Amino acid sequence: MHTTNKLFLALLSASLFLTGCVTDLKGSAYSRKEARDPITVHYGEVKETRPVVVEGTKTGIGAVIGGATGAVAAGGTGSSRSKQIARIFVATFGAFLGSKVEEGVTRVQGVELTVELDNGETYAYVQEEDPNTVLQPGDRVKVMSTYKGVTRVAPSDE
Repeated sequence: MHTTNKLFLALLSASLFLTGCVTDLKGSAYSRKEARDPITVHYGEVKETRPVVVEGTKTGIGAVIGGATGAVAAGGTGSSRSKQIARIFVATFGAFLGSKVEEGVTRVQGVELTVELDNGETYAYVQEEDPNTVLQPGDRVKVMSTYKGVTRVAPSDE
């Protein structure tokens, strides 16, 4: 297989893999592990909202894929010292770039919600912004927490 084809396949695989790593942090999204877990529900009122950025993941997967892609892109099997140094440099740069791509692809716009619960306690929660569920100060909400520590805020039906 030609080096250009190998590079294209490596980049395509990397982008598909990183896209699969994106998680949903919206208040309406549940992971498979959360299904059927008991959830504690508290009711309250949104007091403040503030836009925030939820940083992307930094698992190292992007760096590994980027480094491998860089090594393939450097190509050649020459044994000269300059070719080996160039291949190491390109692979290292690919790893750095892959890490940045992973973080950028998985970064999302979030919202910080300050909620006063009906019992008088006030907490701030951060979750991914959901254009289908825009919460504003004064809105009634339910705050749902699993025993594993995952909490989300959603509009109240009451």
